[in-house]
Amino acid sequence: VVKATLSAWDQASFEALTRPHPALRFEGLLEGLRELRKIHTGALWLEIFIVPGLNDAPAQVQRIAELAASLKADRIHLNTAVRPAAEPGVRALAVEELQRLGAFFRPPGEVIAGSLSGGQPAAALDRERIMAMLRRRPCTALDVSRSFGLEPAVATKLLDELKHAGRIRLEKRAGEFFYRGL
Repeated sequence: VVKATLSAWDQASFEALTRPHPALRFEGLLEGLRELRKIHTGALWLEIFIVPGLNDAPAQVQRIAELAASLKADRIHLNTAVRPAAEPGVRALAVEELQRLGAFFRPPGEVIAGSLSGGQPAAALDRERIMAMLRRRPCTALDVSRSFGLEPAVATKLLDELKHAGRIRLEKRAGEFFYRGL
């Protein structure tokens, strides 16, 4: 399985959503995905990351869906910001709205917002890897637990130790507590 992200429909939307290096062109990315589809005989999954106000209007989603159809994706995953985003003001789209937008896609989009894939074995636990994850994005204790295959109590204990050591901070957002690497 190869999973790629396709959340834009042109250069302007690509820049607004991803803040790419100035040399990166949306058409080049799209052409690369088309070439990949030609040579890759396995499954191709596309993740569509929806950001309210940037790419959630029906006409915008329709344009993304048309591009996704041209890539003959085997699965379409719809996602949104479920953790605090790097950019202030970015918020999640309601699951019900994501489900409605899923109908634009063929195959129909599956809402994956809020789900986490399988974690890594506890034996591979490395505090620096946890720190690296928390520097990339804020996570709940449950996120850390699932990502690293830890019992929730073990993850909470490690996070408390890192917090007391001044390496992370705790933030409350939308009624949930998130840990952020410093």
